[in-house]
Amino acid sequence: MPWRTENGTQSKRFRLLLLQEGVRQPYETGCISRILPALQPERSANQMNMWPVIDMTATGRNIARLRKQAGMTVRDLQDAFGFSNPQAIYKWQRGQAMPTLDNMVILAAVLGVGIDDIIVCNGPFQAKIIA
Repeated sequence: MPWRTENGTQSKRFRLLLLQEGVRQPYETGCISRILPALQPERSANQMNMWPVIDMTATGRNIARLRKQAGMTVRDLQDAFGFSNPQAIYKWQRGQAMPTLDNMVILAAVLGVGIDDIIVCNGPFQAKIIA
């Protein structure tokens, strides 16, 4: 539990935050969400913007491009994944959804590329992931 130390006692900081919020019992509904911001370390605007964010639309276009480069149709991918219909693949290509991590690994293997070749990130760097 986040409010317990290694020996099982509540940390003084956590108890103080609970009291400041008027929480009498640590299991009270919503108490964690009320004090969670106070438990998070302060971050500057620069620190918040330094993490990469997946660009779903560009990633979807990338999936379609890589599929075509591999000479595969949507039906071929559908069969490779064992999907009963191609809706998920079309959603990936339109950027409306992302493949699960398991499906991303399979997609990379089927297309013969690395996961980092599929995912497009906005931010200071492109994430490097090796499948």
